[in-house]
Amino acid sequence: MPNPGTWIIGLAIVVVLVVLAVWRIRVVKRLEAEMAQKAAAPAPVAAAPVVAPAPIAAPVAAPKGNQIPAKGSLGQLELWDTDEPTAAMVMAIVADRMGAPLNELRFKSIRKVK
Repeated sequence: MPNPGTWIIGLAIVVVLVVLAVWRIRVVKRLEAEMAQKAAAPAPVAAAPVVAPAPIAAPVAAPKGNQIPAKGSLGQLELWDTDEPTAAMVMAIVADRMGAPLNELRFKSIRKVK
């Protein structure tokens, strides 16, 4: 017959392992619930600052000459107080967020908000 001290130590180890397993399962379930809740919750929208409307400026002149528009382009783009690199960046960001190719989107004008 085994020593009674050995039997008690073995039983204590088994109890500790069971407690650790139950604790781990609870922690994993809680983390999964928090992750699911974060994924389901919409991102907080920051309130837009109240600003006075910008004065209307003259649009950038349309290109002249025999320029052929790119395939899929849908017209002219008016830039108001915005340079071309900034407008290109805005259009690229919008296309990326929408998950659509840039040549399938139509931008009528881009105005800088002051």
